[in-house]
Amino acid sequence: MIAEKAELPAKFKKSQEDAAKVAEAAFARLRAAEAEFYAAREANRLAALVSGGVGHQLGMQIKAIDDELLAGADPRIADYRFEIGNIQGRARLADKGWIEHVEKKEEGLWGRVYFDREWRNNLEDVSSAMTLLDKTKNDLDALALSALSTAEVTAALRKMTDDLIPVLNKLSSMNPPWLDEFDEVRPPNEDGKPAYPYPLDAPQY
Repeated sequence: MIAEKAELPAKFKKSQEDAAKVAEAAFARLRAAEAEFYAAREANRLAALVSGGVGHQLGMQIKAIDDELLAGADPRIADYRFEIGNIQGRARLADKGWIEHVEKKEEGLWGRVYFDREWRNNLEDVSSAMTLLDKTKNDLDALALSALSTAEVTAALRKMTDDLIPVLNKLSSMNPPWLDEFDEVRPPNEDGKPAYPYPLDAPQY
């Protein structure tokens, strides 16, 4: 056993040398991988900066064009949008509920007819109005960035009013903004009064 013990270091010398070479190669590979990782991370950071810079330049140029288009847009678009914003605030608070008497009939051939009370509300009408008002604001934003003539803008605004009338009238007869005989934007008429204060087909002076 003493002799065997003395021979063990020589027996494992070759294995230890081989293991040391494997460990050295693995360590070198690890160092190379670490160096590549940090180099790749730095390259990614620089690429992100370059990409962000290009995106920023693109956004700034688009914004400059949009600002110029908005500055030259028909002022009635901004006036109409202002009125829509006011209407949105009112429409958001226009929900109400009420009790309605509904005629019903009992089952059977000789069932009696009676009236029952049921709870009703206008939440669906409020939701429809808010959706259309949001769409109108988006359409106005797009209109301000378009290249339409004065007549085309007038037609677009009149159509918005026509589309809003039946929806807003369900909310206690609310009215949309409208264009007068001189094609100028006017605030909504008082609730309960017609959306248009004059016949659109009447002679205009």
